[in-house]
Amino acid sequence: MFYRRSAISTAFAVVVVVILVVAAGGAYVFLSTNSGGTGSSSSTSTTSSTGSSSTTHTSTSSSSSSSTSTHTSTSTSSSSSTTSTSSSSSSSTSTLSTTSCASTSTTGTSTGNSLAYFNFTTLFLNYHEIATHFNGTSNGQSYDLTSDYRIVYVSAGTIKLVANLTSSGTTIDYTIHVWKNGTAQSVYFSVGGYSNNYTGTQARSQFFAAMSPYLILQLFSSPELLAQFTNSQFVHVTSHGTITLGPATVSVTTYAANSLPVTIPSCNGSSSSLSRFDFQTGIVSGKSQTLVTSMSIDGSVATSSGSSSYNVDFRITSITPS
Repeated sequence: MFYRRSAISTAFAVVVVVILVVAAGGAYVFLSTNSGGTGSSSSTSTTSSTGSSSTTHTSTSSSSSSSTSTHTSTSTSSSSSTTSTSSSSSSSTSTLSTTSCASTSTTGTSTGNSLAYFNFTTLFLNYHEIATHFNGTSNGQSYDLTSDYRIVYVSAGTIKLVANLTSSGTTIDYTIHVWKNGTAQSVYFSVGGYSNNYTGTQARSQFFAAMSPYLILQLFSSPELLAQFTNSQFVHVTSHGTITLGPATVSVTTYAANSLPVTIPSCNGSSSSLSRFDFQTGIVSGKSQTLVTSMSIDGSVATSSGSSSYNVDFRITSITPS
């Protein structure tokens, strides 16, 4: 029972850290930028292949900053088939300001925006198998989680898949039946000699725990957040290239922050600061969707009740298109 609770708490901690990061950046804040020629910046980047996938990262922003910076970044991508180097220089001063704020919630009706991130049907139908690695900290507590899901079959109304989460040497195995509308039908759960079969509300809770790393993937691959995380007034492209993630060939673009640290005023009156910010997106060969293939973010959030620090490293280690 201890192992079961420990592993589940780690899975839910992943969601907590994700929500913290998104809240820190003001998740659905749209940015406007004014530029002038009063500063200078240069960037040099190298992407190389070494057989292990490492993250390249970014962050959501509604910040106001003006700075001069020199930025150098190196990213290594899993079993990359090409090596690319790019460099650029420009002169600009950027000011990012919040033009509108819209709150979101992780609970609500089935038509709510945030609930869409908990519907994995499109992901399941497009990708037969995805493996990920997540590690991070929140207020000094560390998390490290590897995950994998694999589709067993797709019928007219349901999807069956198997999934596993591994943390601190403990592996949880899941067998999951999901209706095509995204609702979990049943979840069989096994860890450390303990097993159980869940239906109804309990099945949904277990399903969300099993899919927590893919919540990160769906959230940060959403058009809303991608538009912010790749905003040219906040980040610059450091490289383009092609990598292999398991059996898939992926065309990737790597981004880095124009300047660090970045202070971000939030819609709710709190503020956050980003001290590390790298982001990589990719399109799997044969697919059209842009996915976050890796990201690394360090930051802190200050509110009237205190401050919280966090860091997040996430990457896809293997992906198999359907």
